[in-house]
Amino acid sequence: MPKWEYCAIGPIQQDEAAKWKGFYPQLIYFLKDGLKEQRISKEGNISERDILAKTIAELGENGWELISTGDSVITSSKGMHYLYFKRIKQST
Repeated sequence: MPKWEYCAIGPIQQDEAAKWKGFYPQLIYFLKDGLKEQRISKEGNISERDILAKTIAELGENGWELISTGDSVITSSKGMHYLYFKRIKQST
């Protein structure tokens, strides 16, 4: 039976008009020792929306599969959404 590893991207927030509300989310890895958070930083003149798209594409290239979207299981902030991913655990 395969073992899995998990991560999330977030928080992602949209306003009432469903427009992107800009701030850079982070990658959150769920580890046996707790959470490991990695801020997604801006590269050059790329928008928040494009950096999110680029991060999602990179996760897919690295074997991560989107399994869920929804409110945070990490914080109780309303209106903050996360994208949850899994992949078969990499050999160490």
